Amino acid sequence: MATINTKKNATLNRVQMLKDSNSNMEYLSIDGIPCGYMGSVSEADREAGIRCIQKIVDNSNKKGYDLIREVMAQVKFEADMNEKQIQPDEQVKVEDTDCVISYKNLRIYTMDGKELASAEDYANVENRAVKEILKLRAQAKLHELEDLEDEDDSEDDDEE
Repeated sequence: MATINTKKNATLNRVQMLKDSNSNMEYLSIDGIPCGYMGSVSEADREAGIRCIQKIVDNSNKKGYDLIREVMAQVKFEADMNEKQIQPDEQVKVEDTDCVISYKNLRIYTMDGKELASAEDYANVENRAVKEILKLRAQAKLHELEDLEDEDDSEDDDEE
C-alpha cells in the first residue's frame, strides 16, 4: 500500500491505495471515501499518480466529496494538458475566463486546452512581457468569439 505525503503538517493517510477484499484489485481512497479502482500500471506510474493526488489534497482546504471533485477536475485538467502536449506555467484570468500560459510554447490556452493566442513573434522577450502580450491577445480573441456568438444569436432572431 502506498501512502505518500510531501507536506510536513498535512494529515497523514488522506490518500491511500486499499486492497479490495472481494478481488485482488486496489482502489483509491481519499479522506476514507472510495474513489475508484487503479488500472493496471507500472509501479513507478502508480506512485507518481498517488503523489500527484496527494499534492492536490495537501494544497486544498476542502474535505470529503468537495475534495474529491477538486481532485477529479485537477487530474482531468492535467491529463488534457498532457494529451495536448501543453506545459502550463501560470494560470491567469482574462475577461473572467481562466486561462493558462505556456512560456515554452509562448501561447495562452483556455482551461480545456483551446489556444487563444500566440506570442511566437516575441520569442526573445522576458516572460513578464510575454504574459501581458498573451493576456491582451487572448482578451481580443475572447471579444471576437463573443461577437460571433452575438451575430449567431441575432441571425436566429431574424429567422423567427
